[in-house]
Amino acid sequence: MPDAKDAQPGLVARLKARYARNVSNQDMPNARRMGLIGGALALCLVGGYRLLNRHDPNAISFTVGVMPVCDSIPARRLLRQVLDRASTAKQAGATVQRLGVIQETGYVPVGAKGLEIRLCQADAFLNVGRHDVPFTLEWTSSAKDELWIEAEPPF
Repeated sequence: MPDAKDAQPGLVARLKARYARNVSNQDMPNARRMGLIGGALALCLVGGYRLLNRHDPNAISFTVGVMPVCDSIPARRLLRQVLDRASTAKQAGATVQRLGVIQETGYVPVGAKGLEIRLCQADAFLNVGRHDVPFTLEWTSSAKDELWIEAEPPF
């Protein structure tokens, strides 16, 4: 009766045999070359996709139909844009350094006209001083997919 060890060679022996078969195979260099080309192509495609579809850090996003709170990231970004782009701010040379505490001072729920408004107040640190800036957030469309901000620049 043959020894069980001789009937089934060990893992190392099987790997050596497979390597010897692959070395003698003439198609192996072509397969490696095609594998490298395919890998490089996949890497280029993934990299190109990531470049074209990268997230814009200045994009303002919110959940459609849900009014953001006064101290949310979309409200802060919109307020900063409004204050920086105001014509009176440009004339005074004022820029927003940072926004401090933002509080909700009032809320008008959806009424008969379909309006929903948040009344807010921000503590704005500008290069020309510290000011309290009242502002409002409201929807511009019935689909509730566009926000409107109205602020009173302190200059």
